[in-house]
Amino acid sequence: MNDLAHIKRLPYQFGTAITFPFRNGEGSTAFVFKSAVFYALVMTVLFALFGKMLVGPATEYVEVLMELENTNDEDEIMKLLTKMMRAMGGVMLPYMLIMIGGWVTWATVEAAQHRRALRDEHKGGIFPWRFKVDELLVMLAHFVLYMCYMGLYFVTYIAVVLSILIAVLLGSQSTILGIIGGVVATAIIIASLALMFWVLIRLAPTAALSVANKDFAIGEAWQASKGRVWPSFFAYLLVYIIGMIVIYGLLGVVGFAFVGSIISDMKAAGAGTGGAELWQQIQEEFAKRDTQVGLVIGSFVMFLFVGFWFQIVAGINSHVARLYKAEQSAASVELFN
Repeated sequence: MNDLAHIKRLPYQFGTAITFPFRNGEGSTAFVFKSAVFYALVMTVLFALFGKMLVGPATEYVEVLMELENTNDEDEIMKLLTKMMRAMGGVMLPYMLIMIGGWVTWATVEAAQHRRALRDEHKGGIFPWRFKVDELLVMLAHFVLYMCYMGLYFVTYIAVVLSILIAVLLGSQSTILGIIGGVVATAIIIASLALMFWVLIRLAPTAALSVANKDFAIGEAWQASKGRVWPSFFAYLLVYIIGMIVIYGLLGVVGFAFVGSIISDMKAAGAGTGGAELWQQIQEEFAKRDTQVGLVIGSFVMFLFVGFWFQIVAGINSHVARLYKAEQSAASVELFN
């Protein structure tokens, strides 16, 4: 089996990587669209159900902040801070329910995509999503990668802070030492960020290969992505940039519509622009049925795009996993012969 170490590497096709979900056999485009609609519907329902639970604590939190600005009494400040902590706790419960529900929903979509790409399971019917072992493996992969990210982020943060402090200390001694310290600090910062991205990209195919193998495959993901870090990085970067442009564009449209409606109502009422008046107007705007319907529609459109966006990101991982599986298969046949 040592001969498998000399596997002939298949070329990384950049165009295929960023369009991979649409290349998984007959009905792929319909599957991607259907999965995005499913994700958007579930997420919109989650926000509609648990979002109402956020309104009360969020309102209390903002009102406490406004009260804090207008008081100097220490006893009153302590009472307000206690109230603020209670409000924050009230916000956390519905927020966590939304996040967990969204995580489970996305795991069902991603697992279904990987099954199509890597196990050739195209017959899912009208409802191809489920929650079984594959989905748990995907969630485990997400969790492990998130923990790796947090650890690497902490290391990067420490490296950045220490390098800046050293540069400042050297600069206090002399200009030349300051320049040298600045160059070294910049190099350390770049190296730290590069290490973080490199490790995460090496581990990125974990979910895809776990579904392919029906077993957690973080070690195999490390091998699969070997030599493919740079093309994967640029694929992720392109998809991320396009996605963020669209997301901020959608947020801008919804935000401008909301703010414009508030300004129009305030002008009609002859209201001022003070903090209390503005906050009252915002609350009244949110209470309107038209605003709520608009927010639901805006949320659905936003999550629909996110559903497409996430599938394309997952497709990059599927592409790497499929290349690796094809290489393994070819090497096994060659070894057998």
